[in-house]
Amino acid sequence: MNASEFSQQHYYSAAEALEAALGDPRASAPLFSFHHAVELDEREEFPAEQCHLLEEWGLQEYYVPLQYGGKMRHFDEMLALVRIVSRRDLSVAIAHCKTMLGASPVWIAGTEEQRRTLAHAILNREYVSLGLTEEEHGSDLAASECAARKIHHQYLISGTKWLINNATRGSIFSLLARTRGHGGPLGVSLFLVEKNKLDPASFQCLPKIKTHGIKGIDISGVRFENASVGEEAIIGKEHHGLEPIFKTFQITRPLCSALSLGAADTALRLALTFALQRRVYGDTVFALPAAREVLLGAFVDMLIGDCMATFAARALQSAPEQMSLWSSVTKFFVPLLMENVVREAATILGARYYLREHYSSGMFQKIVRDIAIVSLFDGSARLNISLIASQLGQITRQDASPTDASMESMLKRLEQTCSLSDELPAISFSKLALTNHGRDDLRQGLLHALEHFERLVPDSTSPVHAEIKLLLQQLMRERQALDQAVRNLVEQQGDIRLSVEGAEMAKRHCILHAAATCYYLWLFNRTALDEMFASGEWLVLCLTRLLQHISPRDALVLPRLCAERVTALLVRLLQEDRLFAIIPLQLASSHLSFMEAHALR
Repeated sequence: MNASEFSQQHYYSAAEALEAALGDPRASAPLFSFHHAVELDEREEFPAEQCHLLEEWGLQEYYVPLQYGGKMRHFDEMLALVRIVSRRDLSVAIAHCKTMLGASPVWIAGTEEQRRTLAHAILNREYVSLGLTEEEHGSDLAASECAARKIHHQYLISGTKWLINNATRGSIFSLLARTRGHGGPLGVSLFLVEKNKLDPASFQCLPKIKTHGIKGIDISGVRFENASVGEEAIIGKEHHGLEPIFKTFQITRPLCSALSLGAADTALRLALTFALQRRVYGDTVFALPAAREVLLGAFVDMLIGDCMATFAARALQSAPEQMSLWSSVTKFFVPLLMENVVREAATILGARYYLREHYSSGMFQKIVRDIAIVSLFDGSARLNISLIASQLGQITRQDASPTDASMESMLKRLEQTCSLSDELPAISFSKLALTNHGRDDLRQGLLHALEHFERLVPDSTSPVHAEIKLLLQQLMRERQALDQAVRNLVEQQGDIRLSVEGAEMAKRHCILHAAATCYYLWLFNRTALDEMFASGEWLVLCLTRLLQHISPRDALVLPRLCAERVTALLVRLLQEDRLFAIIPLQLASSHLSFMEAHALR
């Protein structure tokens, strides 16, 4: 099965349909053009028409589970849809897709009545917001001062929520409020608050807050003063409001990767187009070895991020019990990696990356500002690193010599997650857990990666396969060394969540996790992917680049033949208007050529 056949599966066909409906963003006419995106940003104007077009197409239906009348079937389908919007304008993607964030606690822990109420609202194009943060407490959600005081069968909510996306435009809130005087993790509850059921005098939407990027979206706040809601408004259990929030983040953290991947795709596309067209010193910028190396490195990082995000989105259905760890790893690593892709692409554009007009309507500088916000969503990078570090001790105590039965079970889960042609189990929000309880299939898989290679790749005599095996051996040694270092540190310090050493080990764990996602996605799809992806040159470059992150002083040299072939693949995907991804979806094209055909030099 080639990439085109993959894209016609139900996992990806919706994304290609949305792509075609939105049109080519390089042309000036479509509503979703780069030109319009920059104009709105300059005016700090909400992208209302763009959001309306998404609703006409039906994107909001993918925020609602099938059993409530929506089209939410596969999280990797949603990943692809968000990526398609994000490659045009992060402001629109963030403004519209935040409804998924606000609705998720209800899908996870709400009553049947709450779910039906919310589904009806979303399908009728209403926005849902998530009211968590407060100016004085930031990500310390347990310290909420916004309080809900119970009187008989009612709660009176008073206090202010701050930095809320669609606080003004949204009609429904999933709102966190303190319900016990002493606060703390078991002192807050989550409420489904419908604005149209409140006394208008009991709440006030606050003015829009000016931001550095995504300047047009409705980031504001809301102030409540004895706003009355019934006890049936509680989502989940009283005083246990953090649990559905933490489980919500297990869904939305991987989906945040789609925001970063979409924006970075456009940044790399703009830089590569410029490099192929711009002539200096008698030839194109692309003819310069240093420029090609930068562009190739950015492309390899795109593929790493693509593998991580795809794995996490599919794992939400195949292994939801392990998402408390995997979601944080993905959310920490992918947005920062994509920010680096944008920085690298900027070095190719030179002064043009900084311009608010001229080259591609000034779209690149908008991406530079917008993409930085993603790493702050759903817990900052620092918070996610501490969450990863908190589970390292448990997962490194896993048996390094598991039984044959447990190994088979682990490998089967990895195959179901990674094999893009396999059907996934139905979405089950009830299987999400607050901790992995020491389980990590990818960590365990990496310890046995070479064994899996020998077993599943019968013809492994090619030079590329030899490179992969050498890299796997090195990655396995790095995994063993990290596990031992974690065990030693836990023995010395106990809780390593907030230690400097624990944070560094968590970062290294993320790198090894990334390598494992790349490897297993190749392993279980190599007979189905296009020849250029199936052959494995891209995998060699991904694993080499990740090992460079671990030991920058002992930087490995990218194999020349692999580098040349993957560079050719990068250019081919641009020329064919395909997404920079393992499954390169077909992008919309206008009658205007995005670039002139250039021979690879």
